[in-house]
Amino acid sequence: MLELAPASVLDYGCGKGRLVKTLRALGIQADGYDPAVPERREAPKEPIFSLVTCLDVLEHVEEAFVPDVMAELARLGLRVLADIHLGEAVKHLPDGRNAHITIKPATWWLFQVDRLGRTPKIRRQTQTHLEILF
Repeated sequence: MLELAPASVLDYGCGKGRLVKTLRALGIQADGYDPAVPERREAPKEPIFSLVTCLDVLEHVEEAFVPDVMAELARLGLRVLADIHLGEAVKHLPDGRNAHITIKPATWWLFQVDRLGRTPKIRRQTQTHLEILF
């Protein structure tokens, strides 16, 4: 990610904020957002970051909401770096569903980016992961 030389980064789905702390220690302006973490629930007011990261997040979003979340990522950043797990998680939700509730092939995720009018660049793809920049 550092090779992208971002001036500012929003870590979307930041959890405890480890990436944000690391980036700040490197002198990069960084902020975190995570609707599941009370102290990070407030959406950023600054709408444009040079890079938005979304790492191991999108597969946890209900399929019906994926287009809106991806549109929000694109709105917030000039570029978006997403790492998506393509298979099942080890953990399950309290209702019994797999924690990765949107399990789709790479082509499906790439189509979601195309729908935004952005061109996805595959940075890494394996059987279980897709890392894209858009």
